[in-house]
Amino acid sequence: MIHIDFVLTDHAQKRILKRQIKLEWIKDALEYPARIESDLDDGHLVHVLRPIAARGFHVLRVIHNETVDPLVVVTAYIGLLYNEYEESGLALQIGLFGFL
Repeated sequence: MIHIDFVLTDHAQKRILKRQIKLEWIKDALEYPARIESDLDDGHLVHVLRPIAARGFHVLRVIHNETVDPLVVVTAYIGLLYNEYEESGLALQIGLFGFL
């Protein structure tokens, strides 16, 4: 079993509350990501993606700094459905074709 310690920035706390994202989902995304991407603008940040069944399998994206201990979650949001990534061509552009 994987266990990752993390903290939320004030910004992340506000956004998670506003977007009704459960801490359990963030924990699951960090510990068992379906996809991991590097941030294009900040080399310290990493994006982890995980579909959320309770949200109709829309993709949760958690952006965090993994160069510190514990990890610092900067923000999180729910994005497109997986099939919307496929239809838009984003799955090929960002490599989500293996995303379950």
